Amino acid sequence: SLTTADKKKSYRRIKGIPVLLERAEIFFAESYILYGKHLIENEQLINQLDKIDDDSVSRQEYKNNFTKGLRENQRILKDILEQLDDFFCKKNLLQVFLSGRFSSFEYLKAFRYLKRDWSNLPECEVQVNTICNSIKLQMQKINCKGSALFLGAGLGRIAWELESFFQEVLLTDKDFSTAYLYDKIVSGETISFYEMNPANIAFVNDVSNKLSASLANIGYKDVNRIKRKMKYFISDVISLPLKDTSINSIFSIYFTDVLPLEKYYKEVNRVLKSGGFFVHFGPLGYPFS
Repeated sequence: SLTTADKKKSYRRIKGIPVLLERAEIFFAESYILYGKHLIENEQLINQLDKIDDDSVSRQEYKNNFTKGLRENQRILKDILEQLDDFFCKKNLLQVFLSGRFSSFEYLKAFRYLKRDWSNLPECEVQVNTICNSIKLQMQKINCKGSALFLGAGLGRIAWELESFFQEVLLTDKDFSTAYLYDKIVSGETISFYEMNPANIAFVNDVSNKLSASLANIGYKDVNRIKRKMKYFISDVISLPLKDTSINSIFSIYFTDVLPLEKYYKEVNRVLKSGGFFVHFGPLGYPFS
């Protein structure tokens, strides 16, 4: 039901998630390489730990806990990789390798946002509430309804917290893992994973903490109503697949940590309706190299 800028163009859909990119097969190949690379690096780390010859109880405990957490997270990464299998070819993999573009792609944020958005940990709820209450305070002062677009939406919790202001909420990100896990969360699944803390811990058991992420953790009262107004899609914010002057409000929550504002502000102006609002939370400038 998402109306894109070019109605005649068809886009790929994977597990119900529209991938609104010009060259989606390259995106899938990039994602496959990066998740696969992370998977291999974790296996190498596990093998290195297995070779450590140290009989001390604390060292063995550390090794066992760390390996257990890594293996559980590997299971999730393998599941994500399997979703991508049929959406690119060997030629696309070669194109990505030759371009070297995948080196700057972020592919580890999914676990971080699973913890913050859907685990219901007290310290995470403080962070979410600090962001959302600050924005709600400003939203109550302005007449801002209609449609909203959340750039770099991640696992979507911020959009869910602010949905009551709008009739339609669009969420977009260019990371397949977060989009895929968001779909699982809003479908009612519980995702068990481990927060990995390899250093600076007080107790050896803290090297890996088991957490669970789910919609039920947060306790929304009218889930079906909220789900009906939410539309998640994968896109590139420097070339949004949306019509000119089609969105009432656009949100950028710590998005400048990922992409400098000057890279996407032109697109914000293009798709924003006359009299609409651009709401940014976080630093406007960021020390990119």
